Amino acid sequence: MSLEQFIHFTTDAGEPDIVSSRSHVLVCCVANRMLWLVIQVGLERLLRLVQALLQIATSYPLLLRLITSLRQNGGGSSGRSSSGSPVPTHLILAGARERINMGRRFFRVFRSVDFFHAAHGLYAGLFAQAGTQAAPADEKTAEQQAADATTSQQAQPASPARRSRGLDTWLDAFSRTFNGLYLLVEASTLLDFMDVDGLAGWGPVTAHRLHVEGQRYWFLALACSLAATLVRVRYLARDVPVPALSDAAQQANTGSPLVDDADGDDGDGDGDGDGDGDDSNNGTEDDDGKREKRDERLQQERARLRRIVHDRMAQRRAWRKALRARLFVLSRRALADGLDLVVPGSVVGWVHVQPGTVGLAMLVTTLLTGWEVWERCGREVEAAAAAAVAAAEQEKSTTKLD
Repeated sequence: MSLEQFIHFTTDAGEPDIVSSRSHVLVCCVANRMLWLVIQVGLERLLRLVQALLQIATSYPLLLRLITSLRQNGGGSSGRSSSGSPVPTHLILAGARERINMGRRFFRVFRSVDFFHAAHGLYAGLFAQAGTQAAPADEKTAEQQAADATTSQQAQPASPARRSRGLDTWLDAFSRTFNGLYLLVEASTLLDFMDVDGLAGWGPVTAHRLHVEGQRYWFLALACSLAATLVRVRYLARDVPVPALSDAAQQANTGSPLVDDADGDDGDGDGDGDGDGDDSNNGTEDDDGKREKRDERLQQERARLRRIVHDRMAQRRAWRKALRARLFVLSRRALADGLDLVVPGSVVGWVHVQPGTVGLAMLVTTLLTGWEVWERCGREVEAAAAAAVAAAEQEKSTTKLD
């Protein structure tokens, strides 16, 4: 955890600016992020967390009585209307919750453009991939291509992982499209939900109907996102690549000493078989030398095989570590999408739960999605810091050469 990561999390806009002085970081980063309030995802999640807590507090009588007793013990003039009469606690909390919900809407006014742009990119990639297969010029060519395709499928069936990549991409595109529609409908009712006399775009009846339709789009977006995540989990082992060995390790493990030993033995044993006792003694010494060399090469081969096994085990451990990390991210995302279905489902009427349950679901999903954004902001801050250090070193080297 660092100051730069917290600043980037609360604004979540663009690439972070990393400089040497921490005080300079605070001034520069805050000034830059305040220019990009439109896409402050991290701050919007913090407001959503407060809204979820207020939703929980207004849904359970025990918490309401506790907050009321704290207000009464605190004293003062807070909690009274303009006429001086006391205001019930649940009205204060409900009013604060609605104001925070209204404030969050302003952060999402133009987010539909981002989702539509992302969906357009996914659709373009899918249709471009489908268009790579050119149409045949005549019926004979079509029959030949069909025969070749049948033979290819019989020889090598299509991989389930390859089919899953297209499926999860389509689901992602649908999810982003529905999210864009939800945010577009929500932005169109912003004036009505401001509840200003004489300032309304649709009227109360139409605005409520559009609000329900927007929640339905959000429900479909979450369902598609959940389905895409489950597809990725299903084929996770095929999608996570095995880490490759380094060039030095591959070079060290290639070549067997026993091959050289076999090549060297081909030239031995040449002679006419004549000689005296000295020749027999020399032959015995040669056999002992060959045996020692063979034993040495056997030891080298055993060491090489042990290195291969060790490298393969390390490679396997690294793959399992990457697999567990990816599975954790996907499981967290699936859990967040599944719990988030409660929020729009309760508005549409597809999920029947109490308001307190909706608040608890909002609280958990806010923490899960905020955790993911926090980690992403940390990676971006570290990447920007590394890029700044590399640029500074390159500038120093250029200055020295000049």
